[in-house]
Amino acid sequence: MDWKEDQSVPLSLHFSFLAKKYVGAMTNTLSHIDLDRYFLALLAIEQSGETFTQQNLADYFQIDKASIVRVVGYLTEKGFIKRQVNTQDRRANFLVLTDKGKALVPDIRQSIRGLNEQALRHLTSEQTQAFFASLKIIQNNLAEIPADEVLFRLEKTGKRSRRKTTLLSKHTGERSSQSVTETESSQSSG
Repeated sequence: MDWKEDQSVPLSLHFSFLAKKYVGAMTNTLSHIDLDRYFLALLAIEQSGETFTQQNLADYFQIDKASIVRVVGYLTEKGFIKRQVNTQDRRANFLVLTDKGKALVPDIRQSIRGLNEQALRHLTSEQTQAFFASLKIIQNNLAEIPADEVLFRLEKTGKRSRRKTTLLSKHTGERSSQSVTETESSQSSG
């Protein structure tokens, strides 16, 4: 039997492979723009209006504050977003797209539309609706189970990528990390 049809294989492995292929394809379709990551952060900021903070971004993507600081720093340095002082709470800054960031939004949206159409092209409308309904049910089912927080970070440097997985135990507060360096050939084989 093909492992992809084996129900003893963790669902997370299937989702991991899907995410890897999707993000790789998105990066490829957007290779013409001056941004190689954090596309969805720009969409989240754009959709939120003028009152979106770093904490809102961390909550939206369910990632830790340190990772969000890197995301915001990168997007600010590249000139895609700017921080605006929150006059009600000077400790929090609002994240706002610059004109340069706003200009990328249509390309990012088009990339997502095209990738979603490609991914779902052989499914009927009913199958597509059932797929999204199933995803929601799976997410709700898993939300009922106590779980430690797992953080992922991918750093791409040329032809090699370093993936760091951190497990934060809610029970002990301890962190354990594992780093894996992959070449492009090993990434595409997964």
